[in-house]
Amino acid sequence: MADIPIWPGSSSFELGDTPFGFYDSDTDFQSDAPKVANWCAQRLGYPLVDIELQEANLFSAFEEAVTEYGHQVYTFQITNNMFRIIGNSTSSALNRINLSDYYGTDSSTGTSLQGSGTSYNLADKRLYSASLDVVAGRQKYNLLSHKAGYATTTIEFNSTASVSSSITITDTPGTTITFTAHASGSGATTDPFYAGYHVSASLFEFETGSDALDTATKFKEILENTLTINVEMAEGSSSASTTLNLTQRTEGPDGNTDVTFHAPLFNATSSQFSGGSTGLNFEVSGSAIQAGNKRIKIKKIYHHAPAAINRYFDPYAGTGTGIQSLMQTFGFGNYSPGVNFMLMPLYFDVLKLQAIEMNDQIRKSHYHFEINAGQFLKLFPIPNRNEKLWFEYTMADSSVSPAITTGADGEEEEKPTDLVTDISNAPYENPTYSFINAPGRQWIRKYTLALAKEMLGGIRGKYQSLPIPGAETTLDFSRLLSEASAEKTALIEQLRTDLDANTTLEQKKRSSLESEQQQLQYSLDNPYQIYIH
Repeated sequence: MADIPIWPGSSSFELGDTPFGFYDSDTDFQSDAPKVANWCAQRLGYPLVDIELQEANLFSAFEEAVTEYGHQVYTFQITNNMFRIIGNSTSSALNRINLSDYYGTDSSTGTSLQGSGTSYNLADKRLYSASLDVVAGRQKYNLLSHKAGYATTTIEFNSTASVSSSITITDTPGTTITFTAHASGSGATTDPFYAGYHVSASLFEFETGSDALDTATKFKEILENTLTINVEMAEGSSSASTTLNLTQRTEGPDGNTDVTFHAPLFNATSSQFSGGSTGLNFEVSGSAIQAGNKRIKIKKIYHHAPAAINRYFDPYAGTGTGIQSLMQTFGFGNYSPGVNFMLMPLYFDVLKLQAIEMNDQIRKSHYHFEINAGQFLKLFPIPNRNEKLWFEYTMADSSVSPAITTGADGEEEEKPTDLVTDISNAPYENPTYSFINAPGRQWIRKYTLALAKEMLGGIRGKYQSLPIPGAETTLDFSRLLSEASAEKTALIEQLRTDLDANTTLEQKKRSSLESEQQQLQYSLDNPYQIYIH
């Protein structure tokens, strides 16, 4: 059997002495590696007994212990902060970015019927503002639109329309009409059924025409007179082929409607209206938001009822307090035809204001909003004037693509992404050893010792007993293996317990308890005085 050298009693570290070399260039790691190796050997019994390990084994255990420490700490960080970092770029390691002082706090006011929006814990993002052009009579708006747009389409006629053929069109306000082609009587058709027939515009009928240009002209005339759609004849139209350009007169996504032909079909083609959008001006990244490359989260929408105090002191309507007669009795009525100045208790004003607000909520369509399908804003009540509506939002990169996808052949393949989508691509790297504090390094030393015990137990277990003069001795491999397993488990559980005590939720609970204790102590130190008259 070859004479394999074992622990000689000392060691020195050089670059390349660890399997992966994660920390070889760290001067603190280079300095601590020989010290930790010597300490582990002495804890295992050297120099009283030989240690069947080499420095390479102990350096490997030291590297693994540092890596395991980083794994436990950063897995905790990812789990605790995933809802904050999802959608961020993966280009920078998160364990090398300094977080802002207000990271994880949230100043939003939550939700209410007054339109304050939904609260998101994204206060580490800057708060931006945007304005929306609200149009009188329009209730629904597309928040993913970048600028106002009118939906358009074309209808191309390549021949005359067949009798009873029809086409259905819907405009932006939602009016849907089916237009039917007919031929007026007396020679206009050979079918005796239509002899003497009169085409009626009130029934949404148009003449079949003598050629494509004639048919398009007749259809253009009735379309403009019935729906809120502008119709223009394209340049170059002829009797053989005529194209009509249709544009909705009202902007907005509701104008992206279908154009449907019905049997019997005539030789005409068209497509769905497209391009309708609502005017929306973002402070930043408007085009990226419109393209879907940026995700926005509404923090607050400034859509709320006028202050009740405005109506309470309306100089034309009076206060509605029912005390006008008292003013007249005391001789003050002649001096103030519209407004009362009688001094009343403050609670009287508060009750009146609450009555006005309660009346609006119960008897009217109160001011509030809904966000549908993740992009459409629906306002209540329906706006009755043109105005700008402002809202605040935070912004993050979209993060919906999985890191793994299925290829055309059914096999899983990588789908490259530069955004954090889940725990698998959160950009945490191995820790920098020189940045680890003293408690962390003590944990690493203990875990290195446990790994060394595990390796030594495995080596000694290969030869469970050794012959000696007149007898044989049993090696302590089983004790080493059991101790190593127990110590590794205990160290990881201790670290996880310490980390769990520092989650965002636990810190908030601790802060709340401390505030309660401070309040209690203050009340004990400063009791209420009792006055006896």
